[in-house]
Amino acid sequence: MIKKVAILVNGGDVSGLNPVIRAIVRTAENKNIECYGFIDGYKGLLENNYVRLDKSPISSGILQTGGSIIGSSTNTIVFNY
Repeated sequence: MIKKVAILVNGGDVSGLNPVIRAIVRTAENKNIECYGFIDGYKGLLENNYVRLDKSPISSGILQTGGSIIGSSTNTIVFNY
């Protein structure tokens, strides 16, 4: 059984992304699954930077806001070789 899920946004922010994030969080809450969001997409994944979205006010009142509450990967990844 799934116990945790994470959301990672790749590409640019688009209208309607926050309602999708909210729907994922609400569905996870209804099924007692922990829901996390990686901040700024792949950058958050690489830096282990995430926020718990369920049971948090961060995912409340986001339907009317533009962009993404957790950011996206566009122009955030810098690789140093």
